[in-house]
Amino acid sequence: RIMKTLGAIASDKIEPSVINKYLLDCLQKDNLRYSVVSNDKSIIIRILIFGMQYGFVKERNYKDLITIPALIKSKKDDLKYLEVEELESVIKQLIALDQKEIARMCQIQASTGMRYNEMVALDYKHDIDLENNIISITKNYDHHNHIFTTPKTGESRQIHINQATANIIKEQINYEKIKTVKYNLDRKKPLLVRQRNGYPRHIRYVNK
Repeated sequence: RIMKTLGAIASDKIEPSVINKYLLDCLQKDNLRYSVVSNDKSIIIRILIFGMQYGFVKERNYKDLITIPALIKSKKDDLKYLEVEELESVIKQLIALDQKEIARMCQIQASTGMRYNEMVALDYKHDIDLENNIISITKNYDHHNHIFTTPKTGESRQIHINQATANIIKEQINYEKIKTVKYNLDRKKPLLVRQRNGYPRHIRYVNK
């Protein structure tokens, strides 16, 4: 995709302005996602840095000169939030579809602000204190590599929850215990939300 637009330009003629125009067109004309265009930008910069090392392109700070317009990035946030009544409608529809577990997950996320991969990484025996209504965020789950990593911020933190959220978590823990018996899951890994194969619930399923 990059070569189709930039491939015919001689390496010593590739100016940051040309690349910036390409990135802007990807967003506005091709309607590519910001994450895709951002990845293109990263690839192009790495190529140019490689070219500088061998004298094929001018030496300059491409990381500062090649940019994606910030105003495009803000469009991502336009639909990021739900009003209270919209969230209630989503929960009711999920329950009507017999997706009560997903409904609980949405309620927990909405009331705590946890990232999805932090929520599915929760160990309900060690990370959740229902006596004091405190959740400890100590890890993040990497679905691609099936490993637990540090939280996205790099630091552990605690979240204080209200009683309503605590009750929803209790319901989910009880449901998880039933799944553990039904699907013979590993009892040494008491995760809050697991699939039948024992891995944390994948975000693709919830998004669908």
